[in-house]
Amino acid sequence: MPDDERILKSLQQEFKPMDRKYAQGELRVFGRNSTQILNELDKIRRKQINLATEHISLDGVVDNSHQDVADDQDHEVGYQKNVDNFQKREANLINLMDKLDDLGQMM
Repeated sequence: MPDDERILKSLQQEFKPMDRKYAQGELRVFGRNSTQILNELDKIRRKQINLATEHISLDGVVDNSHQDVADDQDHEVGYQKNVDNFQKREANLINLMDKLDDLGQMM
């Protein structure tokens, strides 16, 4: 048997297990679960984007707590506005932390 034919047969024998694995779908990066894993990674990426967008929007909230007050009534109104703003920010931060926890659980 000439060397060329022997080498070709040897290569074919070496590649048979790889061909069999490819035909069975075992040569994927994540194995047989590639589609499921990539879908989960996409969900995580979307949640990360939503979380980042929400976090950036919280930074854009204007703080009007340092306005001058003319009398006691204005002072009470200003104080109540500050309390309301604080409660809204607290609720927004708690919501953001909950979403961050949810993202951590997914990962």
